[in-house]
Amino acid sequence: MAVITLAEYKTLKGITGTAQDAQISALIPIVQDEIITFCNQDWDAGTVDEDFPDNLKGVSADMISYRIAGALSSGKKSESIDDYSYTRDTIGDSGYPMSIEKGMARNRVASVGFGSYQTQYRDMRGMSPEQIVNGEQSYGVPGIPYEVASE
Repeated sequence: MAVITLAEYKTLKGITGTAQDAQISALIPIVQDEIITFCNQDWDAGTVDEDFPDNLKGVSADMISYRIAGALSSGKKSESIDDYSYTRDTIGDSGYPMSIEKGMARNRVASVGFGSYQTQYRDMRGMSPEQIVNGEQSYGVPGIPYEVASE
């Protein structure tokens, strides 16, 4: 199931014409893949119980509008008229304005990587289990070995 349909996008944005239908339809799977990648979840895995959360419909509509308007002309945060001033919204890691990215972040799952950890046991003398088993001498004061008890 898609994150948003053409009809849902047009309803959310108040569009009645069909001039941009092809462009919007082409952007829906692109935006959907970007949401899946950013949120680190695959709601479109094909299972019935895994649908996109409803709050992502508005976010995806904003993402499509941002792409249609073009990255340079959209993302306006504020604008003044006298002595003209224009401020753009800060662009986040996803390439979209932070206002859009915050909407996606609510559904984001942390990525956890499993590395290989190696633990090494050392006793009070600083000897590893292998050194103890092999009967190696340990040194307390540099150069002077501890006496090994003989049986």
